[in-house]
Amino acid sequence: MNSTLKKGIFKDTLLVSILSIFSQGVGFLMIIFVVRIYGVTNVTDAYYLALSFSDLIISIIIGGAMRLVLLPILIELKNSENYSEFLGQILLILVLFSLLMVAIALMVFESSLFSESISGEFKYIYWLLLILVPINIFFNYFNTIYTSEQKFGLFEVANTIRILTVLGFILFLNKSLGIYALVFGQLVGSSIALLVTIYKVNKTVKPRFIFKLRVHESIKQTFNLVAYGVAAFVLARFTPFVAKMLSAILGEGDVTIYSVSEKAIAIPSLLIGSTFTTVLTSHWMKLKTEQKNDEVIKTFNNTLSIITMLTVPITTGLFFLRENFVVLIYSDNTFSEQTIKDAALAFGILAITIVPNYVHSVAIRILHINKSLKLNFILALVGFLTSSFLMYILAVEFKLGLTGLVTGLLISNTLISATTLLYVKKHFIKLNVKYLLTNNVKVVLSTAVMWLMLHMLNKIITFTSSFLHVLVFSLVGILVYFCMNFLLKNSDLMELKKINRK
Repeated sequence: MNSTLKKGIFKDTLLVSILSIFSQGVGFLMIIFVVRIYGVTNVTDAYYLALSFSDLIISIIIGGAMRLVLLPILIELKNSENYSEFLGQILLILVLFSLLMVAIALMVFESSLFSESISGEFKYIYWLLLILVPINIFFNYFNTIYTSEQKFGLFEVANTIRILTVLGFILFLNKSLGIYALVFGQLVGSSIALLVTIYKVNKTVKPRFIFKLRVHESIKQTFNLVAYGVAAFVLARFTPFVAKMLSAILGEGDVTIYSVSEKAIAIPSLLIGSTFTTVLTSHWMKLKTEQKNDEVIKTFNNTLSIITMLTVPITTGLFFLRENFVVLIYSDNTFSEQTIKDAALAFGILAITIVPNYVHSVAIRILHINKSLKLNFILALVGFLTSSFLMYILAVEFKLGLTGLVTGLLISNTLISATTLLYVKKHFIKLNVKYLLTNNVKVVLSTAVMWLMLHMLNKIITFTSSFLHVLVFSLVGILVYFCMNFLLKNSDLMELKKINRK
């Protein structure tokens, strides 16, 4: 990996990480406010279910796979005379698809599919949140155009503005509007985020959109590639949706508990996984279009090791501090002891899924840049069926409730992650097994020492404030872990240090 590429990846990752830290920090505050203001009730269950529907429709139209397929085509065409025509036709197709999907969603909606206790409130929230579909589709599209120019950070800034707007609505309009303050906050916040994104893209990238009825050749290429990719991404998005549907069967408030845990876990997930893989995907695709395949291969083993090095200790720490995190969110003075216990266990087990999820995420990027999207779809289908089966069996048949549900999710994600990595090793990338094993042994040893130190510290010191407990123990854990890595001379840390110096 040449020094310019190292420097570019490090600089872009650092930028997006810093912005993500702020954005997700504000998002964490919103989670706390939502839970403490609205509680864990059928009304909040209705809100999270309705939001899941709109997110699912957005995933179908311009899901992660669609953006990944668009990126290399945009990079390839941006200097051609057909670029503006291609942008215009994609935009027109997205408008038509979004209107069609919203119309279908309105027609097929049947409130009887849900328990009667939430169907009335769910119906109105559902209709309002469908407005998010076209807004967020265009938001994703303009961010994809921005990323194709090797520019990063706009998504995080716009998302922060959206979250702050939602916070303003629930703080100042909660008494007059109730749960609808949250709903309207999402609508207004997402609209402002879209306007900011369009303004920034037009100011920096200055794209032109030419609308013609003739179907551009690249449009055909895009949709030939994207069919399996979008289907795979939709199946991946269906899994948490099924989990929420099963949670609705389990009991009142379980949808909210699962959703809040999922959103809280998404904060470290975005920082240690999505941030890094998003930047890498853009760089890898650019290298692929420039026929620099050796550079892609050289970065893969190091990337996989760095992701493991970051995810293992953080997930371990989150599991260790699960009760303190949950008390920080829910406030033990407001909610029952059983609610706190259920939420803590769900949070802890979901935290562990970060490791297989992002090993899988890195491996999937290799399938995407090699256009093996059919295989990606097959893996996603197997994963969806496996997770749905395990979640239902453990949660409903074995009557393990929310614990069984998240355990089934963890088992299925681990199996699919291992299968994907083995396929990538066999067909695309030669894994340096000795290098990975050596570094993973160091990660396990460092994590074990960190866990032991935190356990000893927990016996000696107790804090009345959950915030102080989480803060102090997190800082101690990070310090111990990185000191152990330094003593073991972890090659990944040395690599990051070299990049930083350059």
